[in-house]
Amino acid sequence: MTGPVALAAPALLAVYGLFRLLDGIDGGHGPGLYWTAGHVAFFASILGFGVLGVQLAQAAPRRFAPITAVASTAMLTGVALFLWVILTDLVPSLEQVWEPSDALMLVGPAALSFGLTGLLALNVDAEVAPWTPIVFFGAFTVIGADLGFVLPAAAAMVLALRPRATADPVMSFELV
Repeated sequence: MTGPVALAAPALLAVYGLFRLLDGIDGGHGPGLYWTAGHVAFFASILGFGVLGVQLAQAAPRRFAPITAVASTAMLTGVALFLWVILTDLVPSLEQVWEPSDALMLVGPAALSFGLTGLLALNVDAEVAPWTPIVFFGAFTVIGADLGFVLPAAAAMVLALRPRATADPVMSFELV
């Protein structure tokens, strides 16, 4: 169901981490080829997490509809704020349109993390392993604490969201 997106989003986050490492070799981070490529991968990763969240919301049991709505709203708010911040990094003139406050810049990652963790938790059964939401939340929290941990956190997310082995691995992906 969500396998390709579930792997692509954290894999793109890892690509961001690799470009961030390459960008930092000279002792700083700033506009340049690696920085720009990393931010484009980061943007695609966050977009992928948004798609994953929508898929998880659609798959959530109907009896949890109110909780699904709250988690989806948080996740989509977080995705929108995150994407805007990345866009304003890539195109600084966009800050003239709207520059979110520092508080909103903190709310975005937290809303995405809590919302997506909640949607993962709502799908714990045959689709999502019980430890997946915990690993995802922990990995996202580590990134929030220090961007230097993007690569190991992304690796943990890939492991947590990896597709299940099936008879037809190309056509049948599920969260494990």
